[in-house]
Amino acid sequence: MSSAFEDLIRKLERRYRILSRESMTELYKLAMEILIAERNLEKKLEESKNAEEKKLIEERLKRIKLWRDRIIITYIARSLGTTLPFGGERPW
Repeated sequence: MSSAFEDLIRKLERRYRILSRESMTELYKLAMEILIAERNLEKKLEESKNAEEKKLIEERLKRIKLWRDRIIITYIARSLGTTLPFGGERPW
């Protein structure tokens, strides 16, 4: 799980600066990948019994939700034909 999660985060970090120039198809693919990762983390959180493991999963879930919000906002802005100013807190 951690390897797939870390691979996804690395991919998102590399593409962070060019999100506003990504095609709608690429933004959609990223959003779907993030939603699947989020669902998997939520399942793992429900199944985990160890408090330390739960804390780690909650931290990862928080990071992935920040990325989800950023991608979805960018997708909506692109579909409306506008751009968003780059700013705010970076998700990592």
